[in-house]
Amino acid sequence: MAKIKIFFGTVICLLLFNTMAYATPGNLKEISIDGNFNDWKGYPMIKDDIGDTPKPHEDIEFVQCAADNNDLYLHIKRVGEDKYTYWNLKAVIVNGRKGALFDHKYYPNKSDRYPNQGTNPDNTKYVSFKAPQYDITVYYKDDYPKSNFYVKASFDDGKHGSTVIFDNVAGVSKDGKEFEIKLPLHYVGLNGANRDVKLMLKSGVFEPLTNVDWAPEKPITITKGTNAWEIFIGASFIFISFLAYKKLKK
Repeated sequence: MAKIKIFFGTVICLLLFNTMAYATPGNLKEISIDGNFNDWKGYPMIKDDIGDTPKPHEDIEFVQCAADNNDLYLHIKRVGEDKYTYWNLKAVIVNGRKGALFDHKYYPNKSDRYPNQGTNPDNTKYVSFKAPQYDITVYYKDDYPKSNFYVKASFDDGKHGSTVIFDNVAGVSKDGKEFEIKLPLHYVGLNGANRDVKLMLKSGVFEPLTNVDWAPEKPITITKGTNAWEIFIGASFIFISFLAYKKLKK
């Protein structure tokens, strides 16, 4: 009996681990792109290290994300705000199927990113990949004084160049530190049911590689429902558990 309990405890832990690896969206009908961020309560929040890029206006504090069959929703906050500099970000879709492919690099470990604090004097332990991206800019409509924050997004499909796909003043907080945005997924070929979105956000895009702020530090998968792989994994666990139960019961 003890062996049976141990086995099923292990199976449950593995299932929980598989679930925790994904950001689970809630009811997306509750999210409005209006600068009121209260409707993001209950959505997964990814807190980023503060001070991992030298400029506060490029330093991401946290990210919230969700997706439905048509759109990717993001809520992003930075540490500081610079009224004389636009804030440029890249929403990199690691598993994107369409769009121009751009080169990206990130350090999966802090000791690799900061060689004077670790064992990487040559600074070569980065992950390199190609993926499509949404270009996002927080900017100001009025220059004197700087006010009326806007957030704009464009996308390069690899054929016709970059096209503006989102331009909205309502989705930015009054101090310019926080914004929300909705990005159509058909541009990257991930619209439709049960297609996960693998995401990384890149700030400080014009900085040296060691000063680029990635949030999260590694790709996160946003689920839009149960996909075929998850169904297969779940069915496999149930089948293996049944066989093990019969064997241990003997």
